[in-house]
Amino acid sequence: MLTVSRTSAKPQRNGATDSARRNEAPVMLSHLNQTEPGTYRLNVSSTSSPLEHSYNVTIKSAQLYWDGGIDTYDVGPGPATVPEGWETEEAVDLVSNNVAGETDRTLYAGGSSKLPRSSGGEHRFARQTELTDEDSGIISGRASIQAITKVDVGVNSQLIGARGQALQLYFEVTNYRQTPITYFFRVTDELAFLRSLNPGQVTLNPGQSIIVTVALIVTPTAEIGSRDKVTFSTTGVDTVSQSAWVTVSDSAGLADTTRPSLWYTYSSRCEGRSTPATCTGAFWTLEVMARDYETGLMRISSSPAGLLYKTPFTAGTRDEVRASYTASCCQPRVTVTAYDVSRNVRSLNLDVTDIWLNEAGIAAVVLGVLLFIALIILLVLLIRYCIRKRKQSQELPIYRGGEPITSRRTK
Repeated sequence: MLTVSRTSAKPQRNGATDSARRNEAPVMLSHLNQTEPGTYRLNVSSTSSPLEHSYNVTIKSAQLYWDGGIDTYDVGPGPATVPEGWETEEAVDLVSNNVAGETDRTLYAGGSSKLPRSSGGEHRFARQTELTDEDSGIISGRASIQAITKVDVGVNSQLIGARGQALQLYFEVTNYRQTPITYFFRVTDELAFLRSLNPGQVTLNPGQSIIVTVALIVTPTAEIGSRDKVTFSTTGVDTVSQSAWVTVSDSAGLADTTRPSLWYTYSSRCEGRSTPATCTGAFWTLEVMARDYETGLMRISSSPAGLLYKTPFTAGTRDEVRASYTASCCQPRVTVTAYDVSRNVRSLNLDVTDIWLNEAGIAAVVLGVLLFIALIILLVLLIRYCIRKRKQSQELPIYRGGEPITSRRTK
């Protein structure tokens, strides 16, 4: 919780107070990074003496992140001049969301299919809300947190197992935000195969990843061909979930040597912005589709990182999975890789500056090739016809005048 209060060190008359407030310069909120609980003084910019007013900032949170640099808003005497989204009283509270989770790793004790349960002490994170008023519209849209937490199923996860077999699933959690975040992990399943979750919580720095291990044991009575849906969840500033199908097979397992299908299309390209002098500030977007009809698709990844799924999907699905990748035109290359449950891999090395045709261009090229082939066939048939006519003219008998036919036969 962030509380901003305004105090005045010098009493003034009513008229002078209203005049001073009208002439007062905008308050400048300084950039706040990770902080500890306590009381802090907020520096302000004003035309009056710096000692005339002071603003106390009280932070009641283990972690606070305010993105967007330095933002301003006008402080006025009444609700008409107070930006929308801020209270008119002296104290102002920012929107916050409560996150709770256990601090110790919990092992599966049998009879339950959830690990661990969300409970424990209060853990708060503050968010900056968007500020608007009638005159200036959006003042601080930059302050909203737009980065994400991403969860992927690890490529070494075991999603196929026989009765009684111990399996391990790996979930890769990455913090793409610009501030350290504490995450609490939880996992559930439908057929009570779960045994343990490690670790139960972790604090990740910006750009840092961790692999969380989930242990399972296929029950001896599980039906061959049945599928257990395992759902892994992270709770921090936001809640992100990733599910996976665990298939029960016989002792021979499931044979799959076919690579997954992978295709793509460009949503936007770098036309005229692909040179080092013009690429700054321009972006391109790639749409990726993948599917595996055998054991199912496990994940899609990109190098450099940055590929995001369009909609949540369950690892092991046989349905089509869509993802998108956006990058600067100064970084035109990317490698996209699709993995299936049997660890078959298909990769595409793409360069947005390469010549690429859309559907209409491809159709035009195909039509041109077909017309060219038809022209060649027609030319070959015409040549053969001319050769045949020439041979027929050469095989005709030659008659000489003045000589009887019988004499020519006796020669």
